[in-house]
Amino acid sequence: MTQPELDTDFTDEIVCPWCGYEHRDKWEYQEGEQFCGDCGRKFFLGIHTKVTYSTERLE
Repeated sequence: MTQPELDTDFTDEIVCPWCGYEHRDKWEYQEGEQFCGDCGRKFFLGIHTKVTYSTERLE
């Protein structure tokens, strides 16, 4: 029996694509190959950074 695909793109937490486990200590991870802390399977972690800009008037 195959497992259903999980939605793991652009999430607020790191989600294992195999079992759905949410890794809460996201600041400890770097982009690249990772192992799930729950099921132990290997996955690739991509980290996306959104850049925004602000301006304000100067006299």
